[in-house]
Amino acid sequence: MNVVLLSFAFVLLVWLVPHLPTDRTRSVPVVTLVLFMFGIASVTAAIQHVAAGGWLNAYTICGIVVGLLFLGMVWLRVRGREPLVAKKVTDLEPFRLGTYTATLSNWGSGVVMVLVPTALEVVRGVSVLEAGLIFLGFSVPFALGGALSGFMVRSLTAPRTLALGSAAMVVGMGGLAIVGPDGPLGSVIITLAVIGLGNGIVYSAATSYALIEIETDDAAEASAALSAARVLGLALAVAISTSMMTTIDTDHPGDSWGLRVALLVGAAVTGAGWWLAQRALVAASERR
Repeated sequence: MNVVLLSFAFVLLVWLVPHLPTDRTRSVPVVTLVLFMFGIASVTAAIQHVAAGGWLNAYTICGIVVGLLFLGMVWLRVRGREPLVAKKVTDLEPFRLGTYTATLSNWGSGVVMVLVPTALEVVRGVSVLEAGLIFLGFSVPFALGGALSGFMVRSLTAPRTLALGSAAMVVGMGGLAIVGPDGPLGSVIITLAVIGLGNGIVYSAATSYALIEIETDDAAEASAALSAARVLGLALAVAISTSMMTTIDTDHPGDSWGLRVALLVGAAVTGAGWWLAQRALVAASERR
């Protein structure tokens, strides 16, 4: 289904997006990008395979080794040359903070969006439709958080907004880990709502802050790098958390400890984004 929809969207993009003049001062490192893509894909697929075959399985080991070889080739190609993302983009503090917090928060949201609905069906015994209705507790506050983020950035500054959003996600994921997918329905929905609100705030605020100082000529490159980092954070979160959850639940069936541990790890990773935002606040106050 995704392939059909994305194919249709691609045709529309080619048709609707206006032709832009070529920037002859830059070139796209196609070979390096392809190597990077295959390296990330191989490592991610190998980690996902841990759930079925374990860490010492031949497919897991080969996938990780091959992926690391590809990434090593990327490192050799960019060493001493023009980096994948222009240095004048990555040197900007807002871009770094926005990209870091967006990537770290996507780890937490990846665990929640991918693993929690399945856990509601398996552990709680609800139908797919019922799980979707329960998960509106996450989705609706997510949209609300995105709508509030602009006001919060203008009122509180972007780093403080990112810190608050990340903190809300940490609290919500910690609460959901304690409650569990089979806990009281009201508690499950409340914790999902706290996570969704925080995620919506971080998602929108991180985007606007990361790109706020980017020059027009660098906007496409910066936006693509931000999007790629986000997807990478989510992909690794799903791969590692799925393997972790499956391994734990195999040893402790029926008690959802795997999901609880995955949520706590996701909260810790997202909490690193809160720490970075707090550091930015301290640095800003010292500069004043």
